[in-house]
Amino acid sequence: MEVDLGWLAGVVARHCPTFFLHPDDRFMPCSAEFFLQHCELRQRDAAGAEAVLLPRCSVAGPLLLEAQARAPPGSRLWLELHPDARPGAPKDQLAEVPVYVHPKAVVRADGSVEALEITYITIYAYNGPYRVGGMPFLQTGAHDGDIEHCTARVDHATGELLSFWYNAHRSRDGCWAAAPLVPRCRDGSIAAYVAKHGHGVYPSPGRVYRHFYLGNDLCSSSGPVWRPRRVVLLPPLEHEDADDSPAAISEHRSGAVPLDAAPASSAPSGEDCGLEQGLGSLSLGPAEQHQQQQQTEDGQASAHAAGHNGSSGGNGGAASKPPAAARRNRKLPHVSSRGSGLADGAGGGGGDSVGLVLESSSLPTVVLDDPCHWLGFSGDWGGDGPPGPAFQGWYHSAECPVSRSPLLRVPATMVAAAAVCAAPVAVASKASIRGKAVRAARAAPVRASRSALVCKAAAPLVGGQAPDFTATAVFDQEFVETKLSQYRGKYVVLFFYPLDFTFVCPTEITAFSDRYEEFKALNTEVLGVSIDSQFSHLAWIQTDRKSGGVGDLKYPLVADLKKEISEAYGVLSADGIALRGLFIIDREGVVQHSTINNLAFGRNVDEVLRTLQALQYVQEHPDEVCPAGWKPGSKTMKPAAAQEYFAAI
Repeated sequence: MEVDLGWLAGVVARHCPTFFLHPDDRFMPCSAEFFLQHCELRQRDAAGAEAVLLPRCSVAGPLLLEAQARAPPGSRLWLELHPDARPGAPKDQLAEVPVYVHPKAVVRADGSVEALEITYITIYAYNGPYRVGGMPFLQTGAHDGDIEHCTARVDHATGELLSFWYNAHRSRDGCWAAAPLVPRCRDGSIAAYVAKHGHGVYPSPGRVYRHFYLGNDLCSSSGPVWRPRRVVLLPPLEHEDADDSPAAISEHRSGAVPLDAAPASSAPSGEDCGLEQGLGSLSLGPAEQHQQQQQTEDGQASAHAAGHNGSSGGNGGAASKPPAAARRNRKLPHVSSRGSGLADGAGGGGGDSVGLVLESSSLPTVVLDDPCHWLGFSGDWGGDGPPGPAFQGWYHSAECPVSRSPLLRVPATMVAAAAVCAAPVAVASKASIRGKAVRAARAAPVRASRSALVCKAAAPLVGGQAPDFTATAVFDQEFVETKLSQYRGKYVVLFFYPLDFTFVCPTEITAFSDRYEEFKALNTEVLGVSIDSQFSHLAWIQTDRKSGGVGDLKYPLVADLKKEISEAYGVLSADGIALRGLFIIDREGVVQHSTINNLAFGRNVDEVLRTLQALQYVQEHPDEVCPAGWKPGSKTMKPAAAQEYFAAI
């Protein structure tokens, strides 16, 4: 697939995130050049002998590839970072640190284009250690050369945002945010919250519990804000039309770095249209160096103009065409669709174009012709660090089709579609999902202390009317509007759970579903509620139980993104997620029973059924009461003759 390079630059600029770094994180992002400048290139040959090939301050992309080409077979190359450079760029210079971009065309099995994925790549000189279980003497995960990413999925024809992937460290570990629910900053840019430990990216601030609570992430909206002024469009790889494997990259990129030289379709005849031509040579003469510098300056100027034109009117649609001299095509690599549930539905109602105005002054400059020779280095970025981005799996494939991974990530403060965040302003959008109108509004935030989120003591709900609510739920894999009062005349078991894709919650949810017929026989409906979105619910339902999902359920899962239902029922925790609350509501809408468990242990469906049966019995026999442990058929008690009961036991 080929796209107009100026149009692509405008789309890239429009969807570039603003990154909120943690105030306690000592390790800031940096440019690839910063990292290389503070590294030395080391080699260990097949016999185990080590040598320094390039000393510090001499490591540059072309020399790096030249040394790689001359390395004997069986040797290992890596970049050794000087410890003094681990803090990365100074905080007052963050705006000058670029983000790197890799666009891909996601194609379906029939060859048609499903969407474009624009991956924003960030580089950190050092990845700080985790404290396992919070113990300072047990740390892991520290390494030089930390490469992270997040991805905007956009319409391939209009450039409208369909959804955004927040990658939490691993390509299989993250979450999707549908376009109407992507958190936004005050200037309209996408908000991304960077974790203190490991620099994973999330859609909201707060604590993220991972690895069975042993390696938690912390995100904040009060730390340094990184608004990149430059976005570098990474050059296409020569092999991308045929072989997307890292091995092929190493083979093709070990010497020169040839770039895509697709001719312009609309430039004047005779004009040099190859913006990316002539940049592949590792040894440039003076004339070629001057020509490359001129092309770089022209490319930056045209890209900046394209970015500003693309924001006209605040529309997320197609960017205005750049001048004819800047119109050049870019051939995008194809990656197979993995069936993301947010790719088709999320943008159907206009995506990010509704009610969103981007400030043109906040758009970054897109650098179109930086050769980025370092991209072809196949060695490690650090003694025990990862390989470069082009040698990581996510670089050559579409993002994970569903949010989060079971087992790797346990109850999190973020939500799979998006969460209300502390910095963004109010954005209201509409999207049509399978014909259902889904409204998602975000209120302007108010900064609050942690204690302000703790549920205040209030009158108990038992004995009073259950707080009514109307919300979007997922039932039979469809989005439906659910109102509690619609169940008047029936009993309702309303239970809350922390989050989707966790490990205690699915055991409870499937247990209620497996016993649903017993509840139905008692004229009772079951409703499950969490602060996750309907999109997350749907993805979890579409995930097989053996893979950590819940499969098809016999009752609805309600989305409480704005946390209003959880707050009304007094189950919202200090961390902003629902505790394991359960309420039995009778036919008149009166709360007759409530329990609240903490996060780490689940509930017993047998006990819920027993309590429900006892409630129904005493309502049908108002002159009797049920003693402890009562079950149908057991002896009851009449308060007026209680002595008879005690005498008989």
